[in-house]
Amino acid sequence: MSRTHTTVSLNEIRFYVTRAAVGVGVPFGVAEDFATAVRWSVCFGIDPAIVALSCLTALDLDPSLGRIKLLGSREWHTIRGEGGTSVVFAGISMTEIWQGAGLPQNRLTVLSIDYPLLALAYAAFGDGRPVKIQWPGVHAVLDGAGGIVIQAVDLEALQTRGSVDVMLTAPDSGLANSGDLHITSSDIDAANHRLLCNGVALDAPAWAGIVELFRRCLVPSNEQSRLAGAGAGLVDTD
Repeated sequence: MSRTHTTVSLNEIRFYVTRAAVGVGVPFGVAEDFATAVRWSVCFGIDPAIVALSCLTALDLDPSLGRIKLLGSREWHTIRGEGGTSVVFAGISMTEIWQGAGLPQNRLTVLSIDYPLLALAYAAFGDGRPVKIQWPGVHAVLDGAGGIVIQAVDLEALQTRGSVDVMLTAPDSGLANSGDLHITSSDIDAANHRLLCNGVALDAPAWAGIVELFRRCLVPSNEQSRLAGAGAGLVDTD
C-alpha cells in the first residue's frame, strides 16, 4: 500500500520542526539549529519529516541521548552520549568545539550519532574553520567559505542513520576516491533553488507526527491562559 504525501515549503519545515523540538524539551535556540540542519539536508533527497520525527521521538523516549560528554586532550576530543548520541544536541556542540579557539585539536569524534548527515549539515551552516568530515562510505570537505565537496559510495551511505561514528579532521590535500557519488556546493544550491520553487513532498503520517509534537508548544485558549499573558492583547502598542 502506497503512503500518502503532503507538500510544504522549506520555511514551513523550519517553523514546525523548531517547535516540534521544543515540544520534546529542546531549548529554543538548539531547536532552531536542528531545524536548519533538517532543512539543509532536504537537498539530498531525504524526507525531512521522517528524519526529524525519528530524531525527536528517540529523544522524547530517551532524554539521556541528549546528555552528552566531552572527553579528550589538546590534540583530540570525543563527544558521546549515554548509550547513544542525539544529533539534536551533538550537532551544535560538535561545531562549536571544532570552531572554538580555546580547544585546538587535530581530531574530533562523535560516537554513535543517530543521523550523520545532519551532523554534516550543522558543519555546513556558515563560514569557519575548514574541516573534513567522514563516516563509513562518506567523505566531505568544507573549505570554511561556503564551499563543500562530498564523495560517497552511494546515496544510501550518505543517508545512513543509527549509531554511526563521525570524525572531524583538518582537511588534507584532497578527497580520496570513496565512490561514484560526487556532490559540490553548486549542486546543493541548485537543489535548494528547486525546493524553494516547488516545495517539498513529505510523508503525510510523519508530518502529522511533527505537527502533533508542535502542538505541545501551544497553550489552551481560555481566560486563565490569557491572564497569564498568552495571545495578543486587545490593544497592540508594542
